[in-house]
Amino acid sequence: MRVAVIGGGPSGLVQLKTLATAHQYFPSTEPFELKLFESYDKLGGVFLHHVYEDAELVSSKFLTSFSDFRPRPEDGDFLSSGRYREYLEDYTTHFNLWPYIHLSTRVTGVRRGDVSEHVVSYMGPDGKEIEWECDAIAVCSGVHSKAHIPDIPGIENVPEVIHSQDFKKREQFGTGKTVMVLGSGETGCDMCYLAITSPTERVVFLSSGWLDRCS
Repeated sequence: MRVAVIGGGPSGLVQLKTLATAHQYFPSTEPFELKLFESYDKLGGVFLHHVYEDAELVSSKFLTSFSDFRPRPEDGDFLSSGRYREYLEDYTTHFNLWPYIHLSTRVTGVRRGDVSEHVVSYMGPDGKEIEWECDAIAVCSGVHSKAHIPDIPGIENVPEVIHSQDFKKREQFGTGKTVMVLGSGETGCDMCYLAITSPTERVVFLSSGWLDRCS
């Protein structure tokens, strides 16, 4: 049986590992033929391309790590995004998953096959379009792969609008500016802290109908 896994973040990797080792726990199961496709040149998913300065995981290493592969004892309780990506690579090495992984490989389409269940079209590092027939597909590209900016009347009049997905460093806030942060989730609170600790003139924090001036 052939299975394609789309996405090289934590979900894709644990899916790949589960399929790669399934025959060890279910004797009647034949080993799967597997391919994991990751569009970037490294593993990590959003922890690679959607992270910002000083980013740390908000869940502890005990909760975030996989039950069959614990982080190092010397790691802090909350891993930085860089350390977490290193952990994912260590996980990949430990379970010998690298042979199945295709980095810098973007899936361009999926369709029903005439003989097989699915046909995956993908483009490798050399730019060539290739098709691969498979029996099943695990879509592990995540819910945060594309930024969503809500339709807010008048937002087009704001000099600069930055989605947190495109934010990397404090210097993007500029100097002496008024910054409004919309949203009070984990990322919103991080953005507010980064804005406060930048040379901004004022930071306004807005969420759920209440307004709070942070500095």
